[in-house]
Amino acid sequence: MKSQYPAVRDTYGVKRIGWDLVNSMPSQQHHIEWDFGVVKASFANAFALPGGIVRVTDGLLDQLHLSDAEIAALIGHEMGHVLHRHSQKKLMKQQMFSTILRAIVYEDNDGYEETFGEAVSEILLKGASWLGEESFSRRDEYQADEAAWDILVTSKKYDPRAVAGMLSKLWSLEGGEGKTR
Repeated sequence: MKSQYPAVRDTYGVKRIGWDLVNSMPSQQHHIEWDFGVVKASFANAFALPGGIVRVTDGLLDQLHLSDAEIAALIGHEMGHVLHRHSQKKLMKQQMFSTILRAIVYEDNDGYEETFGEAVSEILLKGASWLGEESFSRRDEYQADEAAWDILVTSKKYDPRAVAGMLSKLWSLEGGEGKTR
């Protein structure tokens, strides 16, 4: 993922805001090893990977001009995907059988002979990259929006009404379709 989406200097406060949200969460949710950052990409997107990796593209931040509260809403939305394990569920549904089959026969179609561990590692890395590019179901999106609201309420630092403002800006960027990723 690093070579495909290189990290850039976080002049937007994504890491700071992400940690503000984590530090205000109930202690039972601190088992996740959160990692927040900004990546270079010409397109507007934010994504979450299993385990707490949350990335926002500089393209999104440059285009939307979000307030800190709206960045908190965006990060809270992505945290909601992690907390509800949307990526893990999606990966399990769409990739599990194929991954197991390829690992059993040590085949990842790259033309090289590898050990079982090397093949599994490469397949999982490809799966993580794939997850960052996929969108979630409408139900998952609503659940992540609700999580963003709850996370901002709990933070007592960011106005939860910023969720609506952030979504409105995203929708207008996407042509008013009312879709989030």
